[in-house]
This record gives sequence, C-alpha cells and structure tokens, in this order.
Amino acid sequence: MKRVFIFLVSVSLLLGLFLGIREYMLNKENTEEILNKDDIDYNYVDELKLPIIEVDTLNPLFTKNRQVADTLNLIYEPLMAYDSSNKLSPKLSCEWAQKDELTWIVKLRENVKWHSDKDFTADDVIFTINTILQNQQSIYYLNVANIENVAKLSDNSISITLKVKDEYLPHKLTFPILPKYYLFEDVNNIEKLKRPIGTGIFKFKEISDDEFRTTLVYNYDWWNNSSNKIETIYLYEFATYGEAIKAFKSSEIDLISTSMSSWKKKFGVIGINSYSYENANFETIIPNTQKTALSESSVRRAILYAINRNNIINEVYEGNANVKDIMIHEYSWLYDKNTNIEYSPEKSKQLLLNAGWNQTNAGWQKNINGKTITLKFEILVKDSSEEHNKVAQILKENLAEIGIVLNIKKVPLNTYKSNIEQGSFDLVLATIELQNEYDIVDLLKNKNYSKYQNGEINATIEKLYLNNTSIIESFKEMQAMYRNDVPYIGLYFRTDTLLTNKAVKGHITPTWYSIYHNIQNWCK
Repeated sequence: MKRVFIFLVSVSLLLGLFLGIREYMLNKENTEEILNKDDIDYNYVDELKLPIIEVDTLNPLFTKNRQVADTLNLIYEPLMAYDSSNKLSPKLSCEWAQKDELTWIVKLRENVKWHSDKDFTADDVIFTINTILQNQQSIYYLNVANIENVAKLSDNSISITLKVKDEYLPHKLTFPILPKYYLFEDVNNIEKLKRPIGTGIFKFKEISDDEFRTTLVYNYDWWNNSSNKIETIYLYEFATYGEAIKAFKSSEIDLISTSMSSWKKKFGVIGINSYSYENANFETIIPNTQKTALSESSVRRAILYAINRNNIINEVYEGNANVKDIMIHEYSWLYDKNTNIEYSPEKSKQLLLNAGWNQTNAGWQKNINGKTITLKFEILVKDSSEEHNKVAQILKENLAEIGIVLNIKKVPLNTYKSNIEQGSFDLVLATIELQNEYDIVDLLKNKNYSKYQNGEINATIEKLYLNNTSIIESFKEMQAMYRNDVPYIGLYFRTDTLLTNKAVKGHITPTWYSIYHNIQNWCK
C-alpha cells in the first residue's frame, strides 16, 4: 500500500511538472511573439508626461536652457535638422542651392500650415532671421551673423546674401522658425509664448488654471504626418531640477534627462530604463602650435599617447564619456570607424626619440635653431570647473610618467577666454560645444584656436561641400590626416542620459540634437 501511494505521488508530481513546463513554454512563446513584433499590438497608453525645467523664456530663439529648447522643438521646426545619423535633412525647406559665392537660394516646403491653420510662408523665415540678427543674445546669433541680407523671391522661396563665402550655410539654418503674424508686434510676448503656435509634430491645446501644466496634442495636419502612438503630451513646469527629480521618482512624470556623472546614485537603477548618448560637449586640449615644441606633430601625438583617457572618464565622470580623437559623433554618417589612439607611454617615448628628442635629467630636450628646448608646458584651466581641475591633475601625472613636465594654471573665466583669443598659452583644457556637423572645419579654419596650418587638410576641406560622395571621401581623408597630425589633442565626448520609467516603450534613440527623436512613436 505504501509503495502504491509513493507511486501515485510521483506520477502526480511528474504530471504537475510536465504541465508546468508546458504552460511556461506556451507563455514564453506568446511573450516572444509579442516582443518580436515591430508594432506593439496590446492596449497601450497614448500619452506621456514630460518635464519642462527652470524655464528662462519660452521663446525658442532666446532660451539658453537646452532642456527647454528640446521641449520646444516638439512645437517649432527649423529649415534644416539632423537625423539619427547626423545627416542634414530638410524640414521647412525642401531644396537649397548656391547661386554664386555669396548667394544662396532656399526653396520652402509648400502646403505647410501653422497650428492655427494659417499658411507658412517666406515672410515667417525672413521675420525669424531678422529677429535673430537684431538680438545678439540669441543662441543662434552666430548661425546668422554672416548674413548680409535675406529677401523674398516668392511665398515659397528666399535668397540669402552672405558677407563672406560659406559653403556650410545650410548646416546653420537649424534654428526654429516663428510665425510672423502671431509675434510680429512683440516677439517676447509672454502670454502668446505660453500658448505657442508652430508647424511641428505637436500643437498646443490648453494650459491649466495654475499654469503648471501645458497640454499638447498630436498634429494630424503636420506636413510629415505618417504614424503615431502618442496622442497627448503633458508638460509639467518645475522651478528647479530637484523638484523634477522628485516628480520622476514618484512617477508624476515619465522621463527626465540628466548630465550628471553620478546619476545612478541620485536616481537609482530599479524601475527605470536609461539611454546614454553623446552630448554636444567635446573635451579637448588645445595646443598652441605657434610654440616651438608644440609645432611638431610628433610632440602633440606623444602627448595624446601618454594620456590615459579611459582612466579620466572613470575617475572623474564615472564612465559617462566616450574616448574620441576627433569631434565627430560615433553614430554620424561622417565618422571614420578607425579606432582611436590607445594609451601607450611606450609609444609616446618612442615617438619623441624618433623625432630627435633626448631624455635627460632636465627632461626631454632637443636643440632647435641653436636653442635647447625642453618639453615643459603650462596648461590653462578655468578655476571654476571642479571637473577640469581634477582632469588637469591626472594629465599632469600621466605626462610626468613619460618625463614631460606639466604645470597647471587656474584662471578666472574672463582671463581664460582672453588668453585663448590672444594665443597666450601653451595648452588649454577646453570644452567645445558642437553646433553642427561641420564644427570640426571651423576649428581648423575659422576659429582655429590652435593656430594650426596644413595645406593638405585645407585642400581637403575645400572639397567637402561638393556632393555627398565626395563629402564622405573627403572626411575620411581629413580624419586620417587629423589623426596623424593631431591639431587638437582630443579627449572624449561627454555623455548625457535619458531616463524613463519602465512603462515607457518604443525605439528610444536620443541624440545630441534631439533627445525626443521619434517621440510620437513611443508609448506606455
């Protein structure tokens, strides 16, 4: 009897185990089927709650708050924009061409409506450009500073006359366009800016009585209307970033972006998804190539080999940066995927030896034009930047390991800027904020803080605007020469992080240009 009982129990256990495994496999198959579908076909929530933080102004031409600008980009549109691969794409413009060295013709997209149902025309573009030109405090002033005149050719075309030749003008037409009829009398009218009218993917619906929540709805009359999952976006205004953090933690808002290196300590990691992306800040060392020693590419290259950039990223930024020799984002269509120069003190020393430098008790020395030159430099750092001061200390230690002396000079911001402008420096630890894909050209030609000269690179730069094929080829050529010559000692791109609660789904791919890229197809 006892054996029969044990047998029945065993059969029951095996049957239960089999049924359990079968149910698990069925559930697993169903789950995988859903997760592998391109479109989520279960019921989802078609709204998102976003923060708008520390608002300085709701005028997209004048805000200096990047988070506010990102949010306003849901409402307003530019003539040109960058896609997910950093390629220039038309928005409110559809064609552009160079008539002569100083004149550009821009054709505007037809049948575009403002959210009020009025027609978008050339008058709106001219109004926007002139508004920026009259206000140097605009973050877009440098984009248009070279414009001598802008004229209307028709309702859907304009001509832009420049002061000096600029083949890369289209890459600077990335500022939001405002409606002339709505803001002509007062471009900073607070009440109108609270109830914005744009041409973009979402449009203003209403504002709460306490004015802390603005409701946006999907614009079904959008000229580029295709598909969407999100119908409604609620913008919650917060006076401080700390208030927004609390709201995110309590799920009052669905997402928040952060540039904090220590965001995991502040936000935690449970219950959230994180999406890291290279921001617009490229960290580099500017060498003064007019200085005798730094005029040699071998010295600049040796300095780069001697810097342990990964260590700096981990020690100072808690891993929130990507090593980069060149100021081009890794996902850019123009980025040459060749590996960055690796940390190697041995290669650094060998480079110096090959270039005729001798290591003595006084350091690396070389006789140049009858004068003994020693590799001893001063690096300029802003005294207000705690992070840069930490980085400078590590740089000093790295170079000391190969026998190069580096002294740190901490100065106030005004002194820092004037020294760079006057060329009164050996090396500068600097942050260069990316404005467009061609900023690297500006660094080698127009801004050229390092006073670098190379006829081959200049010749390559001249070919960059001809057509897409030559652009890619020319950029590869330029990057190869850049890596060999090191006109700027590149360190890394800082990374920011977009945090969402676990409920937010979709193909979420924030970029330096648009953290809300493709937001219309996110959902909860």
